[in-house]
Amino acid sequence: MARNVSLILASVAFAAVIAQTPAPRKAVRPPSGPFTCTEMIGLLSTGEWWDAGFYDGLGDLKTRWQGRFSHYGYTYEYAKPDSYTWSPANVGGVNNVRLTVPCAKNADAPDRVVYQAWSWELTSEKAWVDSLEATVATIRAKLPTVKRIDLMTIIRCPANGWCHPDKPPLGADTDHDAKKQDCHVPEYVDSALARVAANHPDLVSVTPKFEAVSCAVKIDGIHLHEQNGPAAAPIAQYYKGMP
Repeated sequence: MARNVSLILASVAFAAVIAQTPAPRKAVRPPSGPFTCTEMIGLLSTGEWWDAGFYDGLGDLKTRWQGRFSHYGYTYEYAKPDSYTWSPANVGGVNNVRLTVPCAKNADAPDRVVYQAWSWELTSEKAWVDSLEATVATIRAKLPTVKRIDLMTIIRCPANGWCHPDKPPLGADTDHDAKKQDCHVPEYVDSALARVAANHPDLVSVTPKFEAVSCAVKIDGIHLHEQNGPAAAPIAQYYKGMP
């Protein structure tokens, strides 16, 4: 009898332990699609590789994509709700904005954004995190239908090295001076993108680190010129696999 009581008590204790053990949590990730309308947001140079092979490389998915490309559209500009970068129409001049052919459906309500974020003047992880968080908040306010935001840096130099032989310095007065610009992406930028994605696990993701095949013959900031097509091809291939 005593032995039976002991077995019962042990079973009750074991059941209590099981009941108190939390169930394993499912990993939280942004929605994987398919998406009806994806808007790519970025710089003037983003539009260059969009035109040079990315858009056509999407094939049948082209009708589900649209673009917004702003000259000097750095991340601190897209962070501001009243910035020229958010113009509802094309804008000429120095601070120009180009809107592409819209998505066939839901062009005014995209459900995914691919955002190529950049600035040479933000030179710490914290500065990048603060700016990106503000930009994510603005994207959500401007485009409340968005279910996923993919963060992308500029297309990097080959092997994330340097194309300028003198490795120009980063910092003040760099964003408007192509002579001081290069396609090397510092480690603190990648760390910042990862932190922002971790802060919004159900919304924000980070793309692969896309690189140019070769440096452009003419070094002109991050304008890839004849290298735009080779650089755009793997990005289009990546997104063909993520409709």
